[in-house]
Amino acid sequence: MLFVDVHNTTRTHISRSRFRSLAMYALSCAGRKRATVGVVFVGESRIRSLNARYREKDAVTDVLSFLYERVPLEGEIFICVARARKQARQYGHSFLEELEHLLIHGILHLVGYTHETPDSAEKMGEKAFYIWRSFRANSS
Repeated sequence: MLFVDVHNTTRTHISRSRFRSLAMYALSCAGRKRATVGVVFVGESRIRSLNARYREKDAVTDVLSFLYERVPLEGEIFICVARARKQARQYGHSFLEELEHLLIHGILHLVGYTHETPDSAEKMGEKAFYIWRSFRANSS
């Protein structure tokens, strides 16, 4: 059974149901049948604090994934709404698309994908794009 809880701590309107559906879809595409995942949309100060505390990097980042258990999968994903907005403008796509990309990226980290080498980054990127494109095609 897949369980996803979405929480928004910002003032920006975010469709909890859309992101819950996307997270569940991404988990399914990654072959997970049992998982409990929390998705939290946060501001810059919260993501910076988490990044400093757990990664020893005193900087704002776009997404952080925390894996608590591998089997069954349990984890939490924090997405910085302000950083997503800036990146959407920078990359030339919508704010919604950027949030979706960040959520998929976070899910893939939870299930074991990395981008530490060019090969692993390519595999992760391809999987992320496949999930995003197929979700979009099925949810329109």
